[in-house]
Amino acid sequence: ESEDAFEALASVILDDPAFRFSRQHFTVINEFYCLCNIRAQWKKNERLANPSIGGAPEVIGLRHYYTKDEQELLEAEGISCIRPDLTISSRAVVAPSIRLTLSEAVRAMSGITWQRLQAVEGEFVVPDNFSKWLFVPLSPTVCLRAHPEVNPCRLYRDGVAVINRLAIEASIDYYFARKLDHCPQ
Repeated sequence: ESEDAFEALASVILDDPAFRFSRQHFTVINEFYCLCNIRAQWKKNERLANPSIGGAPEVIGLRHYYTKDEQELLEAEGISCIRPDLTISSRAVVAPSIRLTLSEAVRAMSGITWQRLQAVEGEFVVPDNFSKWLFVPLSPTVCLRAHPEVNPCRLYRDGVAVINRLAIEASIDYYFARKLDHCPQ
């Protein structure tokens, strides 16, 4: 839901360089930003519970074994199921905690505004998270930055390099780009 709304908004922002943001747009961006960082932090901290129920003495089998396709359809509707190997997906185990954390994080970010930054020279690096900095990459040459009153809208090589250094510093496991040799650091 948050991801779909953000994807639609990102498409509009990329198609219209003069796009004018509203409070509603900021909420969509804040939700997406928070969701990405919460997921990265969960992964970093490996806070996943043991999803196995196989050791429970009262479990002797399942009444119905869902195929992989059926499991994916159920998951898309927010329904979790027990797999044939008597496990539950990690996503189903952590999703309620992520939703609670997301709600709190979005509330804490209320009032944050964003602007579109255009790289005139060079391209942006995309980290696996941006938890330390308020950036959201949209394309190799466009990203969103919170607190727009402190930044110009068009960035030349030095400005792109600053953001790329911050992105690399913030990454936990990886960062990527369309072509790393086009990304000043």
